[in-house]
Parts: sequence; structure tokens; C-alpha cells
Amino acid sequence: MAGRKLWLEHDVSTAILMLQSADSRLQDIDDPSLIPVRQLIANDVQALTQVNPVNLTSIALAINGMTEQVKLLPLALPKLPEIPQAEDEVTESIWDAKSNLNKAWVYFVENLVDYQPSSTPIKPMLSEQQQWLAREQLRMALMQAQSAAMAEQDSLFTQSLMTAKGMLTDHYDLEQSSVIQFAESLDNLIQTDIRRTFPDTFQSA
Repeated sequence: MAGRKLWLEHDVSTAILMLQSADSRLQDIDDPSLIPVRQLIANDVQALTQVNPVNLTSIALAINGMTEQVKLLPLALPKLPEIPQAEDEVTESIWDAKSNLNKAWVYFVENLVDYQPSSTPIKPMLSEQQQWLAREQLRMALMQAQSAAMAEQDSLFTQSLMTAKGMLTDHYDLEQSSVIQFAESLDNLIQTDIRRTFPDTFQSA
């Protein structure tokens, strides 16, 4: 039963409990000739305690929570500059036509025409469809990481989280606290080792 729990379900804690239960039954028999078997059971228990204790269910639940947060994360949309109000308002009088024209020209040149060379590429405004796609791509990367965690596919798990981190950097507002915390959560998951190596057999079998 301990073997089935370990190799079929990867349930290390229950496998340890079952081995300890087997040892307890042998102890109740109180037969000195069974001590070597109990020693082998102790060896098996010790081997299982060395398995990576990472809780994959907790990781999957954490990723599921992050997936739900995606719809609330602010995208990195370009910020339009505020247009300052003209200091000298134009009048409605026809006698001020020339003065009004001068005021309008000065206001146009000083406030509405602004050329600033930039060495970095300018991100275009995202359409509603592109915004939806950016969110769905991030959600899909997280869902793939969640599936990989439950299947204990460590390479795919890390790769999916790295993909999600790249999408976050490319499409979301990295100056917002919610995005910063989301990125930190991704980094913590990326650094989490989900690899677990199990013994092929029990010495006590």
C-alpha cells in the first residue's frame, strides 16, 4: 500500500505513515528475529524523508489565484500629455481678430507642437482585441505552468513561468504596485524547485 501511494499517487507523506504503521505492527509482535526487517523499514522511511517536500497542490492553488488576478492588472497603455490651458483667452470681438489670431498661433506653437527625439521604440496604443489577447496569453502561460506543476514536469513549469514573466514585462504597467507584486510572485515560483526523485523499490519489500 505504501508503494502504491508513492509510485502511483506520489503521496510521500502517506507512504511514510504506512511504512511506520508496518513497523508498529512488527513491534507489537515483539520478535527479535524481525529487527533486521524493521531496520530496512527505517531505511525506507529515511529515504522518503529526503524527497523534496515541495507541496505541489499549494503551488497549483497559488498559480490559480494569480490567474484570477490577471484581469485586474493594468496594461501599459501610452499616457497622453495634458494640454495646458491658454494663458490669454481669445475674445469674440471682431475688432480683436488680429490679436486673437496671434494668441492662437503662439498657443499652437508653444503647447501643441512638441518634438522630442527618442532612441527607444514607441509602443502603439493597444486595441480592445489586443488587450484581451495580452491577458489571455498571460492566463494561458499560467495555466500551462499549473498543469506542469501537477504533472511534475519541472522544465515545462519553469519555461511557462518565464514566458508569463516576459508577457508581463512587455504588456503591463511595471510601475503599478499590483504588477510589481505579481512579478515578485512569478520570480518566487520560478526559483521553486518542484523536482522530486523517488526510490525505485523499498528495501523492506
